[in-house]
Amino acid sequence: AVFDDFIGEDEVARMRGLADRALALRAEVREGGPAIVDLNTGYIRDPKGLVNMYEEAPGLFSAEDFAFYRGVIERLRQRVMATFGLTELYFTAPTFITHSVASDAWEPASPHDEYWHPHVDKLNTAHYDWSGLLYLSMHGEDFTGGKLVFYESGFEHTQFENYAGFKETDEARGRQVLRVAPRKGRMVTFSAGRENPHRVERLRTGERYVLSFWFTCDPAREFTTFLDGKVHKKFGRQQEEG
Repeated sequence: AVFDDFIGEDEVARMRGLADRALALRAEVREGGPAIVDLNTGYIRDPKGLVNMYEEAPGLFSAEDFAFYRGVIERLRQRVMATFGLTELYFTAPTFITHSVASDAWEPASPHDEYWHPHVDKLNTAHYDWSGLLYLSMHGEDFTGGKLVFYESGFEHTQFENYAGFKETDEARGRQVLRVAPRKGRMVTFSAGRENPHRVERLRTGERYVLSFWFTCDPAREFTTFLDGKVHKKFGRQQEEG
């Protein structure tokens, strides 16, 4: 399901501003590629390593910033429930903003860094039931490449042993069923199982921002939304301490 203008221009700018504030801590070492900002635990992962922004810069975000972010995640949860007729749905870790920069200076260090391969979310994390993306930049204006591509159910390159061997062949293109161009405020949500193998095209030019999120139908897999500006080494369930 695709929903345009799920959040407005001001909210897009505010969400991007949160990511930019965190990524400023890594400005001197970044040479391109994807960087992930997780406001919940405080971790930033980029091609140069893993750091915690709440250790590096305590007080980086205000209570109002966290309330805004939490509110967007809750609105996403409610929209997924309404779209698919669900009566229960739980936040499950993680959510994060990815900022990708096209650069000839960056090459993936391992197949894990090659984000453009087809995959199935539930094969990566078994308790993911519903997946989604909230786009914070505009295809064709902010970047080229980077479209979301869905394939026929059972597309063979969704198996882990074939992950690193994927090539965008004529056969692979022939099995595409949907291509989604990112635009600011556009939300995409889908079930996380084998019925939805998908990938993101490699970024060609520019910069791309997107919020990724996952939900579960299993209450035992509900995770605490910390959003308190403190370092969290791992996620805890709602009934546990973080």
